[in-house]
Amino acid sequence: MKITEEMIAAYRPPDWPGLIGLPGEGFSDFSLPAQFFSGSWEAFPELDDDSGEPVAMLAYTTSIPKLAPVLDWCAVQHQAGGHLCDQPHFVGVRLSIREPMIVLLRDLCRRYFGAAGGHFYRANVLAGDIVSYVETLSAWGVSCDRSYRLLQEGVYPIDATSEALAILADSPPDLDVVQDKLDYGGLAIVILAENSD
Repeated sequence: MKITEEMIAAYRPPDWPGLIGLPGEGFSDFSLPAQFFSGSWEAFPELDDDSGEPVAMLAYTTSIPKLAPVLDWCAVQHQAGGHLCDQPHFVGVRLSIREPMIVLLRDLCRRYFGAAGGHFYRANVLAGDIVSYVETLSAWGVSCDRSYRLLQEGVYPIDATSEALAILADSPPDLDVVQDKLDYGGLAIVILAENSD
């Protein structure tokens, strides 16, 4: 769902970012309500057509600082984690993937599709899986030093840096416009892909 700063301002405490959390769980009065989030398969139809095409977002993963009005923001929940059917939530902007990266990202997503017998979810990712993932990203000139905890089937994190955006995306937004100055938002580049379950 497309969202704006005006839509979510009431869900942000004074001088603090609003929480993405798990909508509907009610763990905080300052969590965004479920109605702000659409399924990623609705927002990005290629995730629902068995094409294997990845979608890239520059997204807040934990909380939401003030949204820059010059960008088209959306809020999605994405099924991930294989049979665990985790539902991580993201608020971000879609990135247009650079042509040379499309095949690499598609191959990465295929490698982890159904991994660990369909049990490739955050609490079950092995150290060896993280090392292999880090090596793959390193070969591309990007990293996941801060965002690796998001790694699971269907969600492939990359640290949000200007260098990574230049490698991955055509005409990416300026991080100075997007980045929350207190770094509360868990900003990351997330590659979303189909989940095996």
